Amino acid sequence: MAMRLSGQWAMRMACVVMAGLGLATARGQTSDCAVASDQALAADLEAATTPHLAGQTAEAVKRWDQAVAWWEQAAQVCQGPFKQRAERNLADSRQARARLLTGSSGGQVCSSSHKDAAGLDLLAEVAAVERRDGDAALLFRKAAVAWELAAERCRGSSQRVAQLRRDRSVEAAANLVAGGGLAASSPVSPPGAGTAPAVPMTAAPPPASVQPV
Repeated sequence: MAMRLSGQWAMRMACVVMAGLGLATARGQTSDCAVASDQALAADLEAATTPHLAGQTAEAVKRWDQAVAWWEQAAQVCQGPFKQRAERNLADSRQARARLLTGSSGGQVCSSSHKDAAGLDLLAEVAAVERRDGDAALLFRKAAVAWELAAERCRGSSQRVAQLRRDRSVEAAANLVAGGGLAASSPVSPPGAGTAPAVPMTAAPPPASVQPV
């Protein structure tokens, strides 16, 4: 009888210990969930306010990366509705990061890509005006690549402009290689183009002499 009671008591104690361990684990998971969620929300706030500062796109992307990392951790350690909340916020943060990287029609990444490509186009046109056809063709090819990247990063009208500028740069490079110059692919004309040749002036005849009467 004593042994039976002792065994029952031991089983009860084991259950109590296991329940305590389970409660401690649950509390630990809840604490980890709260910490990860708080950190993720703080990172979201920093990332959301950064794009309003000029020239801070790279920093904003970095902060969205941090927010995504914290929401991923929260989605792993949270349970039930807290896990679902973390997963929703994770999707939102990923989407915000993607929008920042690709840029809208007037996004900073898109604008920067347009600026770089236009700079290469300008250098190519200057080289063509100076009759450095080899350099101009090379620069137009590089400009075409830059415009292609801009088309990938932009949307809407900015994307269409980048695509058209890419085609124009490709055509300009091909014309230069073929020896045809910029032709119609570039609005830049060589110095003096379109100026009528100077017409030599004819000297006026001397006035007729008047004979005295």
